[in-house]
Amino acid sequence: MNRSSSVNKCTGGDTPLGGLVNLDIWPDGRYRLKFHMHSSSILGNFDYTLRAYLNAPGTPNALLVAQCHVSGVDDSDHEDGFNALIPLYWDQWWPVVLSM
Repeated sequence: MNRSSSVNKCTGGDTPLGGLVNLDIWPDGRYRLKFHMHSSSILGNFDYTLRAYLNAPGTPNALLVAQCHVSGVDDSDHEDGFNALIPLYWDQWWPVVLSM
């Protein structure tokens, strides 16, 4: 059984980039970080690093990182990985809290 969390993300300043990020985790340590990003500029092609932190009170933060690119207007992709902290803190990380 997996657990899931989603968060809307919008960049600040003059960067016209935002979207939705979703995290799925499994008790064996696997994770999938999915993202759908949108550039509100027809000229905006962006390379960016997406950092998500999985956390709960009294537990260490788990950092999940994806290298991303958006060209044109929209881009959807995902990053699969493994984090050894997920099985260790499976019971504490419910509900899943995803911070950006």
